[in-house]
Amino acid sequence: MVRFAILRFGEEWRVVSDRRTIGAFDTSQHALELGVTMALEAAAAGHEVELLVQDAVGQLEARPIRLKPQPGDRSNRGLSS
Repeated sequence: MVRFAILRFGEEWRVVSDRRTIGAFDTSQHALELGVTMALEAAAAGHEVELLVQDAVGQLEARPIRLKPQPGDRSNRGLSS
């Protein structure tokens, strides 16, 4: 399993994976965009993926990831709500 987490470090937001820490973003939304992109790439490569996002009080919340639709696929994919 590949895990990505969107975490706050002081005034910055970063994407943290099992292997590295990426970025220094001003907002959680910017970090989340990168985290979702990375998670989708890992899922497309066949990995099981977990995306965790830190909330305002510091708790981690799992966000389901679904692959983007292929031509002819009518399912909704991406970051699920």
